[in-house]
Amino acid sequence: MLGLRIVVAAPGNMAEIIRLCGDRVACLSGAAYMFLPTLSLGGRGAVLAIANVVPGTCIELHQAFRRGDIVTAGKRQRTTSHVNNVLVASSPQVAAIKAALNRMGYKAGIPRQPLLPLNEVQEKATTEALKNTKLY
Repeated sequence: MLGLRIVVAAPGNMAEIIRLCGDRVACLSGAAYMFLPTLSLGGRGAVLAIANVVPGTCIELHQAFRRGDIVTAGKRQRTTSHVNNVLVASSPQVAAIKAALNRMGYKAGIPRQPLLPLNEVQEKATTEALKNTKLY
């Protein structure tokens, strides 16, 4: 089976790609905010940067959808969307993910050059925003 990671902003675009691929290609969301919409349109899953920080939430979303528990899947989608807003949309992605992992006790280090680590203001904003997710 061939898999395709797709990053689109509109469910209509994802629907058309999934329609064109049919059963020949496993369509995977490449954007956290499109994870549940992609599943609901017939996609098979997702490849997400934030899964490094909230793997359990991503797994729970997928499993809840597969068993038909849309309420739980929706709750997990809201969490993944929030984490995505904090770590990907509002910050330098690699630096923010590494900072979150470091804060969680993993030894992720700092980004390789030419990327820079988060500055003090970004680090504080990321930490504050992620407190709502109960990650740390």
